[in-house]
Parts: sequence; structure tokens; C-alpha cells
Amino acid sequence: MLGNAPTYLIVGLVAGLVAAVLFGAVITGSAVSIGLVFLIPLPLFIAGLGWGVVSALAGAVVGTIALVFMAGFKVGLGFALQMAVAPVVLSYLSLISRPAASGPDGQPTGVEWYPEGRLVLWTGAIVTAMIGIIVIVAGIDQDVLKAWGAEALDHITKLQSQVASQTGNETSLDNFKAAFQGLVPHILSITAMVWSVMTLAVFGMAARLLGAAGRNIRTWAPFCRLAFPRGATLALGAGLLASFLPGQLGLIGEAGMTTMITAFCLLGLATVHGLLEHSSARTPLLFLTYTIIFFFPLALPGVMALGLAEHMLGLRARFAQPPSGPAGPAST
Repeated sequence: MLGNAPTYLIVGLVAGLVAAVLFGAVITGSAVSIGLVFLIPLPLFIAGLGWGVVSALAGAVVGTIALVFMAGFKVGLGFALQMAVAPVVLSYLSLISRPAASGPDGQPTGVEWYPEGRLVLWTGAIVTAMIGIIVIVAGIDQDVLKAWGAEALDHITKLQSQVASQTGNETSLDNFKAAFQGLVPHILSITAMVWSVMTLAVFGMAARLLGAAGRNIRTWAPFCRLAFPRGATLALGAGLLASFLPGQLGLIGEAGMTTMITAFCLLGLATVHGLLEHSSARTPLLFLTYTIIFFFPLALPGVMALGLAEHMLGLRARFAQPPSGPAGPAST
């Protein structure tokens, strides 16, 4: 019977089972499997971007059902919310298109695809919504986070005692404990940032793999052309205001603000790429930029500020170096 099924359904079935196996391996908690968490949505993204949203949806359903039967309802629900929703929604949005504006002769000039910048913003919205669902369903609030933090600190203290008994250094983990205590109230925001970056990275990886295989349904604009709609700053402001709300709404608002900050950091990096697009020193300067960010994360607010400046002032249009090369014919 499977031999008579359409190719996109077969691809979706395989993608869903592979994603479910990866998710099952991660939840076993082994150190080797933790690195697989970033690859879990990849099969679903490949199915959706290469064979259509129905393929991704079929994979999401199959993977969820398989995990429900193998590991229980909670695990299946966790897979659906954390790993399956984003590939399905983003695949659907990515494949929306319309005829491009007509050329001077009135003939159509091609197809206009759903903009990449909007896909980045939708990624933040999806992550925020998923965190909101988890917060509400699990009843997470500041008291729960404090209790979780206290339990984690208790384990860290026990580890500190073991280290002290072996090395005689009683303060070896004090700095880590202090930093951890400061991060606990913002753990959902950190999760939102990591989740957003992971989703976008796997999204881009799937597009590149499909491009190399000649299976991309749509064409993609270069990263240096990334742009957001004008209302993006309103979403950032809304997240900032919501973060001051009490209780669970404040936690969700802070997560939403963090996803928007992540989006504008990405726009800042795209701005750097755009400004250096035609520079002869492009490669070493980009290497230097990413090296500074990697070793000095405190540079990220500057990257975000660059993204905001590009969004509001159009830095690339103003200051990008023009392409070098032989001059074209003089205009008349």
C-alpha cells in the first residue's frame, strides 16, 4: 500500500519517524545524544521545504503519534510543541507566492515569495506562543522558577563539596553559583533565544541542503538582503511592555521581547554582510566580526543597535560599497 502513496507522503512519513527517533534519543539524557537536539526539526524542515507543507504536516503527525505510543502522551505533546509546529508553519509560509510586478513591457517578471524577514519574525512569534502554552499548561511562575533554581543550586552545592574534598578549593564553584542565581529568573527568556536561534539555524540548513540537491521549491534572497516590515519595532515595544506585566503574562512577555531582540541581532548581522558585500576585505572583516561576538557576547547589544538603525534609517542603502568592475556604457 505504501508503494501507491504519493512521494510527498512517503517523505513526510520517513521525516517524522527520523525526527521522533532523534527526539527519543535526546530525552534519554545521555551526554552523546544531547547534541542531537539541534537536528530534530531538520527532517521536517527538509520535507516541508522540499515536498510541501502537507509532507511536513504528515511527518509531524506521524512523529507525534509514534512518540505517544512509545513514550507517553506528554512526550508526544512535547515533540509536537517544541519540534514540529515551527517546521509546519514556516514551511507553509515559505511557499506562499504571488506573481511579481510586471516589467516595462507589461510581461510578468517572475514569482515573489513570502519575504525572509517576515519568516524570521514569525519564528519569534511561534517560539513565544509555544513558551506561552508551556507556561500556562505547566503552571510556571516566578515561584516555580525560584524553587527549580533552589533545587539546582542544592545539586551544585553538593558538587562543590565533592570538588572541595578532592582539591581543597572550597570556592571553585562560587562564581558559577552567583551567575546561575542571576540567570534563574530569566531562564524562559534564555530558552526563547536559544530556541529561536536553533530553529532559524536548522531552517537555513534545510534550505541549503535542498538547494545543493536541487529540491528547493522556492528561491531564497541572500542573507545580506534580510529586511523587516515597518511594524517590527512595534512588536519589539509590545514585548518590552508585556515583560513588565505581573505573573505568567510577564514571563511570556519577556520571552517575546527576547525573540524580537534575537531577530534584530540577526538583522544587525545581515547589515554587516550588506555593508561589506562588495568590499575586498569582506572575508577577514566578517571573520573578525563573528570572532568578536563569539568571545565577547557583550557586543551583541551593539549588533542589535545596528539592526535597529538599519531598520529605521536604511544603512545599507546609504553606505554600502558599490560593486567594483568595469564601468558600463554611459547613459544618455
